[in-house]
Amino acid sequence: MMAISAAFGGPTLNLLVGTGASVLCAILRKGTVPAELTNGVVVLVAVSIVTLFVVLAVPALSQWRLRRSLGWGLVVLYVVSLVVFFISDSQLVVRHVSANGGAHLG
Repeated sequence: MMAISAAFGGPTLNLLVGTGASVLCAILRKGTVPAELTNGVVVLVAVSIVTLFVVLAVPALSQWRLRRSLGWGLVVLYVVSLVVFFISDSQLVVRHVSANGGAHLG
């Protein structure tokens, strides 16, 4: 369980502190910082949330036993998320995500 916590906690801390410090420095220097919510960012956040819930729920539902099927399921989730990320980021399917969360097909 410690390894699972470290697998999510380390990158999350790095992302939050690294991005937060960079944005704070830019805000102090320039006043405002433009940010764009791209399709790739939406896919990455969604996949991260789904993966977190799968990793938390599946062991709890299987009496805290980590099975080989969970590992293969996470590998499949990773490959599918990479394909979806590259398709969405290359704008082959979805062209633009608006500020209110709606997607416009291109």
